[in-house]
Amino acid sequence: MDPRFENKHSRFKEISRLSNNFINPLKTLSEKHELGQALHRVGSGFTPEVLCSSVSNFDPRSTSADVSMIKSFPISQCQQITVKGTFYKVGYVAVLSQGSLIFDLKFGLIRNILTDCHQSVFLIVEKLESDFNAVLQTYNLQYNQDLACVSLKELADYMPLPLYHIGTQPCVTLKHGILTLNKS
Repeated sequence: MDPRFENKHSRFKEISRLSNNFINPLKTLSEKHELGQALHRVGSGFTPEVLCSSVSNFDPRSTSADVSMIKSFPISQCQQITVKGTFYKVGYVAVLSQGSLIFDLKFGLIRNILTDCHQSVFLIVEKLESDFNAVLQTYNLQYNQDLACVSLKELADYMPLPLYHIGTQPCVTLKHGILTLNKS
């Protein structure tokens, strides 16, 4: 037997020995080979949880929002960020909370995105008043210039919403239902 042949197929011999599969060994070998090739092509297979773009240093004195909830420094700011596959961008709208009624939602317009050295993400949002329009199935928004710093973990919904304008009226449309659990 050719020694090169033996060397090339040593992995297959090892897999067949370790799998203890005597019914359909060819299927097991082909599946293991394809999975190994897929892993090799992808690399490590894991993307970072937080991907920022246009990162710069953040000065807490530059905003009227209370950023004291951020405990670790330095703080960076960015215009857009991807967290676990979800894309957040300045100008999008986040659902902050839900009141006692189904349509009583509190929204916040994302004004700035902050991240600390532990990759915790915070949003500086302008709180918005909302009225539900049953005909168009939209929430009409009114600005009130009140800024707040909110952690992503505190949002009622993880998915940010694009801001639309109907005439001059800013509004948002939910892409899916929102279920908030009572924390009592």
